[in-house]
Amino acid sequence: MCLCGCDSSPPASVPPPSVPPAKIPQANKSESDLATVTQDRGTPQSIEAATALVNAARFGDAEPILRHLLLQSPDDPPALFLMARCKAAMGDLPGAVSMLEQIPPTHPEAGLPALGMAADWLMELGHFTEAERKLRAILNHQDRFVIAHRRLAQLLNSQGRRAEAIPHMRALARFQVATPSELYGMNAFSDPFIHSDSLGAVELPLSDLCLAKLEWFEGHLQESKAMVLELLGKPSPSAAEAAFAGRVLALLQDDDSFVSWIGQLPLGIEQEPEYWFAVGDWYQRRGQHDIAVRCFAEAVQLDDTDRFSFRAMARSLDALGRSDLSKSANDRAELLEEVNYIITGIERTPLQMQRLVTVLAELGRTGEARRWLQLSSESVDESVLLACLTEPNERASNWLTCGVDTEDWPLPDFASIQRSAPVPPIHRTPVETLVAIEDIAHEVGLDFQYQPGGDVEQLRMFQITGAGVAATDFDRDGWPDLYFGQGGGDDLGGADSLPNQLFRNMGGDHFTNVTLPSDAGAIGYAQGVAAGDFNQDGFMDLVVANIGPNFLLRNNGDGTFSRQPLGESDPGTWTASVACGDLDGDAVPEIVLVNYINDPGIHDMTCSGLEGTSCSPQQFQPAVSEILRCDDDGKWQPWTPFANACHPTYGLGVLITNIDEEAGNDLYIANDTEPNSLWLSRFSTNVEQPYLLTESAQLNGCAVGLRGNAEGSMGIASADFDRNGRLDLHVTNFAAEPSALYLQHDHGIFRNQYLNQGLDLATYSNVGWGTQACDVDNDGWTDVAMMNGHLYPSLPDGSAYRMRAQLFRGGPAGFQPWQPPLGSFWETPRLGRALAKIDWNRDGREDLVSVHLDTPAALLQNNTTGGNWLQLNLVATASERNAIGTKARAMTADGVWTQWMTSGDGYQCSNESLLNFGIGDAVNIVELLIHWPSGTTSSYTDLPVNRRYLAIENEPELFIENKTQPPRQTSQE
Repeated sequence: MCLCGCDSSPPASVPPPSVPPAKIPQANKSESDLATVTQDRGTPQSIEAATALVNAARFGDAEPILRHLLLQSPDDPPALFLMARCKAAMGDLPGAVSMLEQIPPTHPEAGLPALGMAADWLMELGHFTEAERKLRAILNHQDRFVIAHRRLAQLLNSQGRRAEAIPHMRALARFQVATPSELYGMNAFSDPFIHSDSLGAVELPLSDLCLAKLEWFEGHLQESKAMVLELLGKPSPSAAEAAFAGRVLALLQDDDSFVSWIGQLPLGIEQEPEYWFAVGDWYQRRGQHDIAVRCFAEAVQLDDTDRFSFRAMARSLDALGRSDLSKSANDRAELLEEVNYIITGIERTPLQMQRLVTVLAELGRTGEARRWLQLSSESVDESVLLACLTEPNERASNWLTCGVDTEDWPLPDFASIQRSAPVPPIHRTPVETLVAIEDIAHEVGLDFQYQPGGDVEQLRMFQITGAGVAATDFDRDGWPDLYFGQGGGDDLGGADSLPNQLFRNMGGDHFTNVTLPSDAGAIGYAQGVAAGDFNQDGFMDLVVANIGPNFLLRNNGDGTFSRQPLGESDPGTWTASVACGDLDGDAVPEIVLVNYINDPGIHDMTCSGLEGTSCSPQQFQPAVSEILRCDDDGKWQPWTPFANACHPTYGLGVLITNIDEEAGNDLYIANDTEPNSLWLSRFSTNVEQPYLLTESAQLNGCAVGLRGNAEGSMGIASADFDRNGRLDLHVTNFAAEPSALYLQHDHGIFRNQYLNQGLDLATYSNVGWGTQACDVDNDGWTDVAMMNGHLYPSLPDGSAYRMRAQLFRGGPAGFQPWQPPLGSFWETPRLGRALAKIDWNRDGREDLVSVHLDTPAALLQNNTTGGNWLQLNLVATASERNAIGTKARAMTADGVWTQWMTSGDGYQCSNESLLNFGIGDAVNIVELLIHWPSGTTSSYTDLPVNRRYLAIENEPELFIENKTQPPRQTSQE
């Protein structure tokens, strides 16, 4: 390998040395010429003769000549250079380096080549510090020496010192010599990068810091943490090592270790952007947003590719009411997200390449824009070309920080951090209550088997997601019934599909199939189902999402339903889930159709898991989700209340409720392989449309995984898991992506805390689908249940196809997996999909209904002997009748519990419209507060426990709902 002379890059303007470099033979010397100049070994020879011998790889013949020349002139640069090459060729690299070090760096011809050659050999010897010193010396003399930038970038990147590599990689782009791989490595300097095609570079070993960053990037967060703690345990960790360690400890919220980290910061750490991010994250979690803004601004000045710092800065600015600055920072993060999406994509379309060039130029990264354009084989609009070839106009001094003047914001007070009381470690003690949940579906007449329409060992793309279930009291007899979506058949239009099924609850004693007499067995390849009262008559209607046309089953109030088409969606659209709730504030529910894919190719792809047959949604066209609103003629029309763009995504799960307790109802969508969406309701100035929905998932921190990656998200469960009075979200993910647990804090900021809440390893290997938050033992802490099952029956790594359902017991220290008894439903692997919540026998204990691809649906009756409880049935009058978005708070002498009325309820399902408070040992409700969507509040005091109450909006009293007797059989049954 040679640093000098092996690179054909034009910007290297240093004059070539008179001594030709190694590995490039002289074409104008023949073997006879060489014989002539070496025929008399005893005669002093010229430097030209030695040069010819070295270039002919006759190092043994050249060495005595060079030794003789150096005796005469010990500091002759050409002779030293050639002797160094001889020593290197004969295996004496240290001697070769010693020779080169005798050549003055200022020598006009041999100085810089000697530094470069020495750097190459030092890297081969593993003497990286000395090699780095040589490379920096070259650039001190000649900044346009391209290969020195490349080698230095390679060296720094292999050591994980990405921030220091920034100027050298950017130089490669500026000089228009960056390779595609190097351009990829400039996408995000917070990500690790290995120079794999560095044009003749030696393959360098990866440092422990680089390996720790790779573990983090690949999602092995605990392994990465263990590695950085080892780095911190070294006698003198470097600034780069300490900075990354701080980032890991901050994101994993290991507060005790973080405080210790602050006390041992090395010199120079202020030049590391990851250090500033770590400290900013610490202050943001503690609500000290002014200091957090300063820290994140410092971070982006050092690394303007760090979209996480821009996003975090926007978050704190928003919390401080600086919406103008927040928008600017969030917009910058969005551009960086777009760049990341295009660069990391498997293929890039001409339109994407044009957009990439445009955005990079807009970000001030014109060198990268030009080089991408140069390497692109696609034609790009001339205006785009001109834009990226034109250097940006002079920008304001605070342009990089999105308008934030750093001097106006306070620096961190490290003394206050060190004085912070360390958070005691979490000890997860076993929960003593014995959980008893068993499947009783068959014995109570709930006999339903979902049919995907094919062999479960050879399913096609459209057959893998299953269909959902809605728990609703369709006949208003006080007992919740169950409506199941059905698949079957090959026709995506549903012509040869099987009918959906309706089971009537006979007073908590058994179920009866009333599909035929109720006319509820509409045919279509069903997916999600939801219940809602669309004409506010008190009788619950049903919405069925399909692969193909969707429809509404309007409840006629006499035990029957009438089918009505929904809108004019593309017949090929795959709607995965559906939700119903008031989004425009008119006290009438809208319908949200969460669309997954719009691509006829789903009909053909078989999902076996073998090479070429994996059913990733990225192989198909995504779909735009829709909101439908009923017009004055009773027809459902598309409605677009979106304040920002609604892009196509692979939507699966959905939730409607007032998540942030501002304005109206909000909308959360779990997207598969793309960031999740949080559409927050905000007041508008339009009287006819009082609310607008603004997508804010990235800004609010509930869009992606802990390391900033989009995940294969599917199901959603919502509850106040940590009992801080705010709604939190549990989201199931694909294999190798643990479930996300977004806990909501002040100012609507979410933090993904699955690691320190016990959901890491237990969910890592599973493919999670439906999930529900329920307090199975009524101890006052919400538990989480989830259904699991893979897509592929055959995987090279031997991953299971059928998987066990899981239940996690909640508590003040987080979650712990429940160990079910042998032989139970929970011990049997299956292809689990949808999961809904119901109290089917009205005993104050929450039951579950699960749907599977390969086994009959299960009614999981909760027989646990647990704590006290209170149930709340809501009927709104000024608000939409089902009171979606209502928040209720129960206060006892022992604590406070908060519940929300929701719709969508996660994945393809609709839960029973009921709020269940598990309150442990509390024997009396001191006060019950109900905050209705209309803005009114109801207050009730001194309530006995273990009761179900009916609360009617604007009614001063609660009504106790006792169990009723089973209804008499009718001819319909």
